[in-house]
Parts: sequence; structure tokens; C-alpha cells
Amino acid sequence: MLNESQQLRLIQRWEEYLNRQKASSSNIYGSAQGQMEILLKYCQPPADVLFLGCGDGLEVHEANALGYQASGVTLGPSDIERGKTVYGLDLVMADAHFLPDEWEGRFDMVLAFQTLEHSLSGMLFCWEMLRILRPRGVFYAEVPHQNFTLFESWHHITSPTPDQMRGWLMKLGFLEIDCGFITNEPDAAHWAYAKGMKA
Repeated sequence: MLNESQQLRLIQRWEEYLNRQKASSSNIYGSAQGQMEILLKYCQPPADVLFLGCGDGLEVHEANALGYQASGVTLGPSDIERGKTVYGLDLVMADAHFLPDEWEGRFDMVLAFQTLEHSLSGMLFCWEMLRILRPRGVFYAEVPHQNFTLFESWHHITSPTPDQMRGWLMKLGFLEIDCGFITNEPDAAHWAYAKGMKA
């Protein structure tokens, strides 16, 4: 149990980290085709789905167009504004480690594309996913290879391997776990993925 001084120090450090993370920018991608392929692979509309680290909400917009009930979370105030202006979305500004209490057991699928590598604690991140998923709900994450994360940047502070992500999901009791590299081509970024289902 933390004493009052330790709690205050932890909160101050967390707030400093979040402030550094808010250097967000507009979504530069023309479509979210890859994200939609993953979404359609694991659940069908009108499922209730959540995109973590959604930027300005492009993925949320495209999922809604497919018939999903999609929501998005970001740490960027500019993303919130652009999501509202460009896509008419009400994105949520929240820390993925501490999502709204009322979301417990709400989602059929939670997707985290290029998000987990920003986490201070991958284990806590995945634990929160377990809380907000419905029974048999699916969590899916993709992270870039270590070569693209381990440099001087506050945005990429971890670089989980498939084995590490598998370990987190196993310890938390996820089922049907599948982790690996998306491609093993020598000249390509070895993107890693992790997928698990809540019991």
C-alpha cells in the first residue's frame, strides 16, 4: 500500500508522462483498410468495438460505416477536435490504463494499433482490456518492431515482443491467444501482433 507521499509522487509522474504524450497530430492515412480487415476477421457488425489510440478517429468512422457501434480513445485534444469536425465523432480523451468505470464488460472487441508501445505498463494495459471486454470479447494489438521504437522519444517507451505479449495475456487468463510477427521479410518492419479472448 502506498502512503500519501508516494501516491502524490506517482500521480505527478503519471501526469508529466501524459502531458508529453499529448503531442498528437492528425491522421495522415487515407484509409483504415488494414484495421477493418482485422475487425471483420474477429467480429461482425453490429458489434460494440473500441479503438485505442485512435488519433482523429478515422478507424472509428470507417467501422461505423460498416455497421459497427464503434468508439475511440485518444490522449490528443487536437484529435478530439478534428474527429468532431471531420468525422462528426465524439471521441473520448482517456488513458487506456484507466478507462471509464461504466465501460466494464461493454465491448465485443478492443483494438490497439500502434498504441501498446506507448504504454508505461503493458500488463496493466492488457488487464484493463480484460475489464472492459464482454465474455468472449476479443483484444487485438499491433506494435512495431524494436528497431522502430527504441530511440529517444517519449512516445515509444516499450517494445513488446510476441512472446512478452503472449505472457501478459496468458497470466491474465485470456483464451485462444495468438501472437507473432505479421511479416518475416528481411527488408520489412517486423510488426508484431497479439490477440486474445476473454473467458
